[in-house]
Amino acid sequence: MRNQLRLLAVMLLITHINMANARPLAGVELPEQLPYADSAWPLTGMGLRTKLVMKLYAAGLYVPKTDIFSLQPEHPKAIRLHIISSMITRENLREAIQDGLIKSTHNNLTPMQAQIKMFLSVFQEDVRQNDIFDLVYLPDQGVHVYKNQQLKVTLQGAAFQQALFGIWLADDPVQDSLKAELLTPLAAI
Repeated sequence: MRNQLRLLAVMLLITHINMANARPLAGVELPEQLPYADSAWPLTGMGLRTKLVMKLYAAGLYVPKTDIFSLQPEHPKAIRLHIISSMITRENLREAIQDGLIKSTHNNLTPMQAQIKMFLSVFQEDVRQNDIFDLVYLPDQGVHVYKNQQLKVTLQGAAFQQALFGIWLADDPVQDSLKAELLTPLAAI
């Protein structure tokens, strides 16, 4: 209960972030910092998910200043997905996530079927342009999934977090250019 209250307080802080401290990308703004786990995690990389010539969503990678990005389970991390395209629906987002999980795990989804089912349940609701999904991984708590700053589900499992973040950041990501953008330090942009 205490962790849930702390997470609620942290997410309420997100609603009060001064958007003057944001980076513009394809008509949306990604906050320079997001408060997680009693600290503010900096935006370390950002990029666009595109398909053909259509911009689907802006993505931001957040990691604590003391950490170097890693998919390994001992490293906290967060990804924000800000939906840009009105063409994205809950059905095609669910399908894209399933395809991304298959790709990031080399089709080895068996050990995490329960987590995948719970994760995909977040996308039973409609998905609209300007919806924001935050995927926050804290090693001692699991992956917290937020939609528009509302906690939807928390999922345990090191293999699941690796597969989930691997959609964008594994050796065979959903889009190579997006992975490169997310892993390029913002000072280099």
